[in-house]
Amino acid sequence: MKKYPILLFLSIPILLLAQKRPVDYVNPFIGTGGHGHTFPGATVPFGMVQLSPDTRTEGWDAAGGYHYSDSTILGFSHTHLNGTGVNDLCDVLMTPSLLGDFKPQKFQHKNEVAKAGYYKTMLDNDNMQVELTASERVGFHKYKFPIHAKEAAITLSLNGRNKILNHSVEYPDATTLKGSVSQNAWAKNRFLAFVLQTNLASTELRIKVRVHENKRVDTLYQLIFDVSKTHELLIKVALSSVSEENALDNMQKEIPHWDFDKTRQEAEAHWEKYLNRIQIDGGSDDQRTIFYTALYHTLIHPSVWQDVNGDYRGLDNTVYNSRTFAYHSIFSLWDTYRALHPLYTILCPEKIPDFINGFLDDFEKTGHLPVWNFSGNETWCMIGNHSIPVIADAYIKGIRGFDAEKALSAMIKTVNRDTFGLKAYREKGYIPSDTEGEAVSKTLEYAYDDYCIAQMAKAMGKEDIYRDYIQRSQHWKNIFNPKTGFFQAKINETYVEPFDPREVNFNFTEGNAWQYAFAVQHDIQGLIQMLGGNTAFEQKLDAFFQAPSQTTGRDQVDITGLIGQYAHGNEPSHHIAYLYNYVGKPHKTQRLIRQIQDNFYKNAPDGLIGNEDCGQMSAWYVLSSMGLYPVNPCGDAYKIGSPLYSSVSLFDRLKIKTYRNSAENIYIQSQDKTSGDNTEIGQNTLFINHESLESGGYYEFNMSHKLPETWFYTHKINAELKALSIIPNPFISKGKKLFKDEQYIELSCADKLAEIYYTTDGSNPIMSGTKYTQPILMGQNKTLKFEARFNGEHSKIATATFKKIDITKSIVLKNPPSPQFSGGATDALIDGEYGIENWQLGGWQGFEGVDVEAIIDLKKETEFKRIVLRCMEDHNAWIFTPTDIQVFTSNDGINYELLSQQAPDFAPNTEGSRIRPLGIVKKGKARYIKVIAKPLNPIPAWHKGAGGKGWIFMDEIRIE
Repeated sequence: MKKYPILLFLSIPILLLAQKRPVDYVNPFIGTGGHGHTFPGATVPFGMVQLSPDTRTEGWDAAGGYHYSDSTILGFSHTHLNGTGVNDLCDVLMTPSLLGDFKPQKFQHKNEVAKAGYYKTMLDNDNMQVELTASERVGFHKYKFPIHAKEAAITLSLNGRNKILNHSVEYPDATTLKGSVSQNAWAKNRFLAFVLQTNLASTELRIKVRVHENKRVDTLYQLIFDVSKTHELLIKVALSSVSEENALDNMQKEIPHWDFDKTRQEAEAHWEKYLNRIQIDGGSDDQRTIFYTALYHTLIHPSVWQDVNGDYRGLDNTVYNSRTFAYHSIFSLWDTYRALHPLYTILCPEKIPDFINGFLDDFEKTGHLPVWNFSGNETWCMIGNHSIPVIADAYIKGIRGFDAEKALSAMIKTVNRDTFGLKAYREKGYIPSDTEGEAVSKTLEYAYDDYCIAQMAKAMGKEDIYRDYIQRSQHWKNIFNPKTGFFQAKINETYVEPFDPREVNFNFTEGNAWQYAFAVQHDIQGLIQMLGGNTAFEQKLDAFFQAPSQTTGRDQVDITGLIGQYAHGNEPSHHIAYLYNYVGKPHKTQRLIRQIQDNFYKNAPDGLIGNEDCGQMSAWYVLSSMGLYPVNPCGDAYKIGSPLYSSVSLFDRLKIKTYRNSAENIYIQSQDKTSGDNTEIGQNTLFINHESLESGGYYEFNMSHKLPETWFYTHKINAELKALSIIPNPFISKGKKLFKDEQYIELSCADKLAEIYYTTDGSNPIMSGTKYTQPILMGQNKTLKFEARFNGEHSKIATATFKKIDITKSIVLKNPPSPQFSGGATDALIDGEYGIENWQLGGWQGFEGVDVEAIIDLKKETEFKRIVLRCMEDHNAWIFTPTDIQVFTSNDGINYELLSQQAPDFAPNTEGSRIRPLGIVKKGKARYIKVIAKPLNPIPAWHKGAGGKGWIFMDEIRIE
């Protein structure tokens, strides 16, 4: 027998003990700096409680309640949002201190510890240690006071940041405080009940009113404890969406004891249950930390919104009980339908029926599926109806446990409402941008939802519904401008000009035309054909990733992480790097995926390039580092990227293995899949079906730093969409709605083989109509109706109106308006057309931080009685009435005399937008009139945009 040194045997268990588990890699500080908006505190997967320190309440970077750049802690609250772009939550804020007034406490990051289910820090003011852990519905606090401490205080605040509608607090015994609060913020009427219990009897309860800097009144409850003997205080706080009695029941069922360490261990075990489902090998320590922290972030929301007894508060503010499913809340669906929910179908499919049954419950209460469900409220935040792809994806992948018939009916009724542009979308095949804000984005996303309805109907054998909605899903073609190759805003059947694809404006949701240029996840092949084929599509992608990284137009804080115009910090871009696969150039996808992984995800507080957005940012990383991504997140195949680790195992059922993987070897040379019995079932494909993942076995990727010499391109054209293709709507390529003399109208269609038929008498061109062969002369008021026809099919009918205006005067502007607020015409201030109160729909000319200086030529000397400036006011959007208005007159256009000067009355207004006609009542006689309107610049200290430039919005200068 060969002998080995005894030290070798002793080292084996030491090495085993030192091996890190997935849960040990979690770093909750990732995303707490920069604009990640995460929080570092204690929670469990899908828990109602997120117990975490709050360091700020105001500003965009206060969305998570904590920011790593801060050095003081306001207290520890029990609910937090994971990486949203809007502030809310931070409920039941508790601030420990030695005796004295309530005050923030200084802390140092070197004393902080954050792990899955646990947080610890020191409060320097009072030399106090704080430890936090949690169960699903209960937060557990542990405070250690300095040895000299005799008394300590816990100050409870019920509105760290929100407006309180009503609240109540009771003190039933020496160790218990209970109450409830209703608040108005992002969620307009959010109810929360709580019960607080301590392991020490309090000796005194003090109640006082404190006024915040933002003028909100906050009632503070201060409990005083004798800690001279133990120097330690334990507090449990249970939450409920229903009642204080339910909160107490939650506490008694989940943490009936006072063993803090036991709860901490249970929280860690809860995290291990989910994190251990994916095991990775290889990669650096930082890469493993980023991966498991990303996986951790994907499991925080949605949050359970139901008590242990089955009670929950529904979207109609009524209490219900369910024993058949667990109701959840906080669904950021516009973000998370793309990758987070497809990840759940792999990682935790058992949770999905709960989510979907909750969607159907929302439908029963409101008549529509949720858009952004948040703590018993519908916020209507973001666009689309993206619970639909979540439901359809689950059903197509074989997940059951919900009523499919009811779900399909709810999906259909949701998209056939008349709100948010849906009526125009159905009737016209797109949303005109003068009828609805963000019309381009909404058209594209409604088309995707229709596709998802079609796929679910097809899977259920409902052919008639399938055909209707698969054709509706092609409405994206109706806003595709073949001249520019972009999706664009249309008004009066005309693409809006001037057009800049980098411009961020109100025709798009948190983006621009570049970032929505590939927003047809369900029909990439159709988009390739519209752009002119594979080579043209590849060139378009190249131009996208190589474009200047600056955007134009309005500032949009969500647009971050730029590679050219690709913005990884916001969701519309997330699938685009994978699109090179569709034209047989996967190496370009693989290079970009590694670039994004390396540059935009770091093991640091500012390690996220944009908002976490309830797990979507992290879901992209989890899936992409496995080598997979659902470009079309509705039952479609996962596209292959560039695996980051030497192996990934899911449930010990499926293993993704890479050979020679490294920072240099990022290109896949070949790929094989074998089943558990080593039978080869696939080779060199650019996608992996969900069924193939579920079947288990081994995927093997051979990596290299060299580009692959050959690749078998196996992605097929979507035959169903091609067979049921629609004829795109024709559009006006030349001609204006308002004209002075006469003009020629030119018509075009994105389908070059289609013929266009039109009428000018108001009749339907389907029944009659003249074939369009040459420009149409327009010399008077007309309504033009026209459609495109090909091979027996026809488009939607397009309708445009033309108005001849008798304008004898002209206008010259010294400072042109912002391109995104041009009013649609150079002479928009004198054309007699008035914009509406929703200024985002156009019709107004906007001027940022500069004088509006207009010279109007009346063509002859003219008498007038007054001059009216029609202005918009919306202080929430930095739009103010002019601070000073001057009117001059002249007969030669050179020498001007001051006619009148006034400063319009002004007061802060946060109630929304309103139209303000500002009249200058003074008679005069002149040929030229010069109007100068000065902006509010800089914006004063009372406004949230203090120090910035104010806007003037004007849509008419009327001379009477």
